[in-house]
Amino acid sequence: MVVSSVKKTTTSKLDALIKEREIVAQRLELYLAREAEMLKGEATQMYSLGTRSAQKHQTPLAMIQQQIEKLQTRLAELDEQIAAESCAAIKTRLVVIRDW
Repeated sequence: MVVSSVKKTTTSKLDALIKEREIVAQRLELYLAREAEMLKGEATQMYSLGTRSAQKHQTPLAMIQQQIEKLQTRLAELDEQIAAESCAAIKTRLVVIRDW
């Protein structure tokens, strides 16, 4: 009985980590796409006053790049945690209780 409760806890924690990893990966893809738009110059607002004009990014590029680094770090952390939980789940499944 003890083994099954440990297995459920490990599995639910593993599922939560996998779900969080998917969310972080999706966010990272969006930030990378936004960075690419900004570098191409597609995400700028153009202002003109008389004969003068200026272009401005809606979001600072440095902020986007900083968030990308944070998301990549979190993704690596989640990968490590998932690997550790997977090993724990495998070890839990290999436990055989015998009552002699």
